[in-house]
Amino acid sequence: CGGQNCILAPIALGISARYKRIFLAGVDFDFIAKLSVDEFCRCTLHTEHHYGRADHHVLSMKNILGSFAKMYEELDYSQYYANYAGVTIINLNKDSMVDSFSKGDISGGIYPFLQK
Repeated sequence: CGGQNCILAPIALGISARYKRIFLAGVDFDFIAKLSVDEFCRCTLHTEHHYGRADHHVLSMKNILGSFAKMYEELDYSQYYANYAGVTIINLNKDSMVDSFSKGDISGGIYPFLQK
């Protein structure tokens, strides 16, 4: 099916709870940069998490990129839902590959966001 990611459910819950602002930290979505195809035309997705690195062999570039497209579409739907609910989603990762939400910086503290 594809399009699944662990960040989608918490975003939906935050919107449903009608938080004024949802801050996303660590949502870089740099999966595309971590894809490779070896000399035997095997597609591999290299992932790194706090618990270690893993290499996942995927069926094909078409399948994995289709899954990525579905995932990004779900992020767009999350933004549409946030707009409808009057919730602002702010992605704190300036290098994030997510283009669904505005980016912000809290290096100067969170107080300025609370004043808006």
